Amino acid sequence: MQLRDGLRNVLRETRVFVFPCECAGCGVADVALCASCAEELRAQPQIVPTQHVAAPGFGPVMSGGDYGETFARVLHAIKDGGRAELARAFAPRLVDSLRAFEIRHDVELVTGRAVGASTMTSPRLVAPPSSRANRQSRGFEPLELVARHARVTLWQPLVSARRRADQAQLGLVARADNMRQSMSVRSRVAGVSVVLVDDLMTTGATLTEMARALNDAGAHVRGAVVLAHALRRWPTSHPREL
Repeated sequence: MQLRDGLRNVLRETRVFVFPCECAGCGVADVALCASCAEELRAQPQIVPTQHVAAPGFGPVMSGGDYGETFARVLHAIKDGGRAELARAFAPRLVDSLRAFEIRHDVELVTGRAVGASTMTSPRLVAPPSSRANRQSRGFEPLELVARHARVTLWQPLVSARRRADQAQLGLVARADNMRQSMSVRSRVAGVSVVLVDDLMTTGATLTEMARALNDAGAHVRGAVVLAHALRRWPTSHPREL
């Protein structure tokens, strides 16, 4: 199984060299991601203003930058277009965002596989659970691919407790209701310090539910790091959390 999955990922990530392609950010021919778009994906770490978070309670959020058009197109190409090779482009942004969190909060994150007694005080990085449908349709976990290229290990003690609706067309209140009580903990987390990690934050509903499940199980949520955040400018709908 591992060999088959590994071969599938290799073929997916190298297909750009075999078949004609275009830049996922701007559409220019014969390149997976042009230099200009790659530059736009560079991290611009910043703390997300609290007024743009639906339900604070998971600590400060360090974002890699705004949810701009180039970021949106590349993320869409990875998640809905199956272009797994583009995950590599987000790796430096993840590394820089994690480093910015460490510097601002004077903490050393557990980014590798080695864990031990220090994880009680050094936060581990927790990723959100993906739905079974998304895993089956994509054949890979986008955030996990980004982390792998960044040489960062994400811990996944959370699992989906029930089915959730697509967040794309939901407003602020509906998103919160859709995520509420949708996750549970499958690993021992009591006393463990954690930092939440996700690709995109719009209303904060996903991070809020992650924090709720972890806190209820006895973990200490120190904050969150996201690759991008979208400012809430819409009364009933928001950019899609892909």
